[in-house]
Amino acid sequence: MNKMVWKVDMSQVNEYTDFLLSRSRKQVTVDGVRMVIHRMLAKLQENGRPTRAEDISVEDILFLYSTRTNKENVCKQDLRILSRFCCHYTGRDIEKQAGLLWNRAEYDRTWITPEDFRILYKAADPTDRMVLVLGAFMGLRRTEICSIRESDIKDGKITIHGKGHTEQGFVVRMEMLPQVAQELESYRKWKETKECRDDYLLQVEDHHMNVYNKMAPMTLNCHMRNLSIKTGVKVTAHSLRRLFATILWHELDTDLVTVKTMMRHASAATTLQCYIDAYSDKEDVARQKFTNFMTEILA
Repeated sequence: MNKMVWKVDMSQVNEYTDFLLSRSRKQVTVDGVRMVIHRMLAKLQENGRPTRAEDISVEDILFLYSTRTNKENVCKQDLRILSRFCCHYTGRDIEKQAGLLWNRAEYDRTWITPEDFRILYKAADPTDRMVLVLGAFMGLRRTEICSIRESDIKDGKITIHGKGHTEQGFVVRMEMLPQVAQELESYRKWKETKECRDDYLLQVEDHHMNVYNKMAPMTLNCHMRNLSIKTGVKVTAHSLRRLFATILWHELDTDLVTVKTMMRHASAATTLQCYIDAYSDKEDVARQKFTNFMTEILA
């Protein structure tokens, strides 16, 4: 028996996505938003619940949460999208009003230490070394690393096309550290021996065409995974960005506002909760200092 296909009134959704496009959101992003909202409205309609933004309540959010079949982080993202849709028409953040307690432990955040980075760097090939340095020395995201063109590198700075909702994205000029410049020089010498078809900095071989093309973010992930297998150090592209933040905070005593700015985060809470690891040795020192302090009080 074929599953019934629920026809949802998409008039509000179409109006909302047109609004997002008018605010310079990318078409691919808007298409994803439309798909998520349609799927959840169909779920509500299938169970006799409202589908108009002004009628969707906290109880409906709790219902969607209780019947979720995907991972918690995906569910959280989907409910956030639906809540923004409703908020556009009502001004109410129903996902926040629902007071859902999300389990942060489900996120598999991979951390590396400076010693791990040294091991990875020594085992890396020229392309992987370039990725490692751009990630750990400049705190770049994988999409930002893959988007760098040779024409973006000028006068000791790199133009970074980061997160943003305009057509060009969030563009910032960043200073190259000496180690980055040195690695760039070595990588360019390696590239001179290859046949590269475009202007992008990072190149990977197309084995079918026997030429080199732009590295895609998923390919970058594969490179990090292969390097992880080679060295025994568990690492992801985002581990490098977390190392950047952790060193600034723990090793260099950089204040949180500055770390947030260098990470290009909108909120310091994101920097602190998701990107700064707690070093166990520093915890031990803090615990011992606390013990000594309290012992003196009771002496």
